Amino acid sequence: MRMLCWMCGLTRGDRFRYEIIREKVGVTLVEDKMREGSLRWFGHVIRRGTEAPIHRCERLVLDGFRRSRDRPKRYWREAASKIPHEFGNLSFLVYIDFGSNNFHGNLPQEMARLHRLKFLRLSVNNFRGEVPSWFGFLHRLQLLNLGNNSFTGSIPSSFSNISTLETLNLNFNSIEGQIPKVIGSLINLRELHLRGNKLIGSIPLSLSNASRLETLDITFNSLKGNIPEGIGNLHNMKFLGIQYNLLTGSIPFTIFNISRIEVIAFTGNSLSGYLPNGLCNGLPILKGLYLSNNKLRGHMPTSLSNCSQLQILFLLENEFDGPIHSEIGSLTNLQILALGTNHFTGIIPQQIGNLVNLVELDMEKNQITGSVPVSIFNISSLQLLSLAQNNLSGFLPREIGNLTNMQGLQISGNKLIDPLELLKFYEYMHVMSNKNVRITHKSSKV
Repeated sequence: MRMLCWMCGLTRGDRFRYEIIREKVGVTLVEDKMREGSLRWFGHVIRRGTEAPIHRCERLVLDGFRRSRDRPKRYWREAASKIPHEFGNLSFLVYIDFGSNNFHGNLPQEMARLHRLKFLRLSVNNFRGEVPSWFGFLHRLQLLNLGNNSFTGSIPSSFSNISTLETLNLNFNSIEGQIPKVIGSLINLRELHLRGNKLIGSIPLSLSNASRLETLDITFNSLKGNIPEGIGNLHNMKFLGIQYNLLTGSIPFTIFNISRIEVIAFTGNSLSGYLPNGLCNGLPILKGLYLSNNKLRGHMPTSLSNCSQLQILFLLENEFDGPIHSEIGSLTNLQILALGTNHFTGIIPQQIGNLVNLVELDMEKNQITGSVPVSIFNISSLQLLSLAQNNLSGFLPREIGNLTNMQGLQISGNKLIDPLELLKFYEYMHVMSNKNVRITHKSSKV
């Protein structure tokens, strides 16, 4: 159900929640349209509602998702189309949330008169045109969310005039050009979301000046060059996502000293070089490390065991070599361990069985030898086990039947037990009653 919630008036007592506009929003003055509506307070009519000072409205929410029993069974998809030019007359507005509706067209320039505005959320609509430069006139703006629309053009440099800005979200539009250097001058910026656009050029060095930045997500763009060394100086960073770009060079070691960081995501670039030996010595609360689909090489650092909060480790499709260290068994919070398509050698350590929360284990396409440790089959939470295309040998133990949550087992390209015997194990343990299980096994025997 679509719902327009208004809080209007000079004092708290004058504010009205859940104002339902029954007529379509057209070119008629907003104030007139609002007076045609039925003002309600949790379903009860307010006597003096129609006399409200609408022009002093402070809070305006057209909620596209929330539903409750006291709201009318009427959708706003037809009513909400374009934002009228008259919205610029509501100069007392502090908060606007038009997210997840069916608005389209350009944003009216009259909105530049909303000088008191602090919160503006227009995400998940179909707004188009260039991102307006007049946002630079909204000097009190703290949050601007234009994500999931059809905006084009470049990021206006006028954003540098909004010194109060804390959150800027332009995710999933068609924005082109480079990230303006002036973005680094936003000293109060905490979140910068630019995912899923057409940005080019390099990551500006000036971003390291945004010292309060906690979230930087510029995934799915066409950025080139190196990751700036200064990114490691952003000591408040919690989420750093630069996935699926065209970045080259090595990962600055300074990034692994950001003690507050929880997610490092660099998957899908052309990054090269080694990981530092002390990788996890300064990352006490790291939960996700995404480094797949790069050109990283060298051994897996033994210091990974110090990332005690790590839940997801993606090292797929790189050039790592050497053994899989037994220390990895101390990462008891790990849920996904993905080491496939590398050059790892040696055996699978028994300590893998200590990863009692593991859901996915991927070690396929390496050069791993020896037998499959029995301890793996005691991880009852395991749903995907991929050991295909290694040099594993021997028998799979009867304990394989303990994996009652298994949905995918890939062991082809090894020297393991004949597949018919493997199927007998599954029948014996009644695991085949789970129709989602997929077994991939081709004996390498002649």
